[in-house]
Amino acid sequence: MDGQALTAPGLAKIVTVDGQGGPVVIDGPFTEVKEVLAGYQLVDVESEARAIEIAAQVPAAPGPVGEPLRNRIEVRRLMGPVPGADL
Repeated sequence: MDGQALTAPGLAKIVTVDGQGGPVVIDGPFTEVKEVLAGYQLVDVESEARAIEIAAQVPAAPGPVGEPLRNRIEVRRLMGPVPGADL
C-alpha cells in the first residue's frame, strides 16, 4: 500500500489524443458520478510536460480491434507522504 496522496482533482490535467495531431490537454477533471479512480501508475519525471507526453501515448495505443483506445488520462502530482499511512 502506498502512503502518498494525490493532489486535488481540480489541479489535474486531462490528456486525450484526437488522432489528428498531438495530445489535447485540458485543466481539471470534469468527472461524472460513474467515474472512479480504478488504479494509477507513478511516473517519475522532471517536468509536467514530460508526464503529459508519456500520458498521451496511452490513448494512442491500439485496442482489441486495432483502433486507438482514445481513453482519457488524468495527470496529477503527488502531494507526498500521508501522516500515519504506514500503519
